[in-house]
Amino acid sequence: MDAPDNLQAETTGPVAFARFSVKLGLCLSVTTLVFSLQFLLVPRGEDIRPMGSAMLICIIAGIGLLLGVPCAIAGLFSIRWRRALLGAVLCLSPLPVGSGMMHIAAIIKGFTIAP
Repeated sequence: MDAPDNLQAETTGPVAFARFSVKLGLCLSVTTLVFSLQFLLVPRGEDIRPMGSAMLICIIAGIGLLLGVPCAIAGLFSIRWRRALLGAVLCLSPLPVGSGMMHIAAIIKGFTIAP
């Protein structure tokens, strides 16, 4: 039996791009948050230079910029344009999530971020 037209419209075309951008944005933000939890393990009063984790966060943000944002832009031309807009915001959020988590951990744990 064939799928109804509205179900097929939800799984193909611009709506599928909008859904993909939301899922990718959520995965990237959660991944960034999980990798940023390591800052809570830094001892108090320590000076750190998080170059490796900053590079990892930039790579994750680049994936969101190169894959998620174009899919969200394609999804903006569907009936689910709000979902696509949410996907674009989520795909751009790994960089602020990572740096925010690092600064929050610095406030909580009392370490300094060396230039």
